[in-house]
Parts: sequence; structure tokens; C-alpha cells
Amino acid sequence: QAYPGTPYARPVLGYENIIATIPKEDIIQYYQTYYKPNNMVILLMGDFETDKMLKSVEKYFGNIPVKPLPPLEKIVYTPPEDKLVKYKEVDTKNCYLNLSFKAPHFSDPDYFAFDLMTRILNSGETSPLYKALTSEKEPLIIDLSANLETQKEFSALNISMITDSPQKIER
Repeated sequence: QAYPGTPYARPVLGYENIIATIPKEDIIQYYQTYYKPNNMVILLMGDFETDKMLKSVEKYFGNIPVKPLPPLEKIVYTPPEDKLVKYKEVDTKNCYLNLSFKAPHFSDPDYFAFDLMTRILNSGETSPLYKALTSEKEPLIIDLSANLETQKEFSALNISMITDSPQKIER
């Protein structure tokens, strides 16, 4: 809803009706175009000896040649100017409220203040926002999370709350 006309509006896994019709050759071509060592990151976690692991990575991936990548698609994103409220009714025990606010771009010096604020908001039961929304006799929320979404073109402060009734969403 927040990113109309951009790739960010699409589901991460894609649309089933489109994926089901992609020819095998197109998938192979996509793989050969984008799956290159200079376009990948290896993330390793666990109990291992770093030197041995680095040698294994070099052994299995070090000989794969670096290849040119196609230019990145330029994405133009203009955040909505007006307040946008969307309701979706589903059969569920809880109600979810997601708020998104324009945040400073990661190149802006104010970005780091937003990052710190997001960490404070996302600090669980010690979060000032969580405390304010759960301090009443009848708490407004049962869960809260905050994140700073950082994209190449923009940043957004996202706050998600879970309540146990639609009336609390309105409050």
C-alpha cells in the first residue's frame, strides 16, 4: 500500500500466477545474470574455527569468476503526501496496526537519531511507547515492534502493534 508503482509494492516471493507461468529458460537466464560472486553475500554463523571456515569458503567459492552485472533499475519513490488508512478484515483473534512514517535518508545526519529512537521504541517492555500503551487498567496493545526500513531511495520508521480488539485500534 505504501509503495505503489515500485518493486517494493510486490510480495517478496512474487505472485503465484506469474511465477507459475515463467519458462524454465527465463529462470536459468535470471540465475546466470544475477547469481554472481560480486552480487552475493555469504553469512556464516556457528561454532567453527574462522581460519578453517575461510579456507573452505575460498576453496568452494574463490574460483568462481567475477562477472559484470546489468545496471540497477532506477526506482523513483514519492511517499504519499496524505494520510493513508487501509482496513482489511480477516478472521483472526488479534488486530494488527501498522504505522509508517517518513524517516531521514541514511545519508542524512539525522538518520542516526532515528536509528537510536527506533532501538528505544523496540526495547520490549522498557520501551516508553510500550509502557504508555500498556499502562492503563485495560492495556491498548499486547505487543509492539519498531524498525527503521532503509532502502537505497528512502527510509521509513515502521511501528507495528497488536491488540486484542478492533475497538482498541481506533483508540
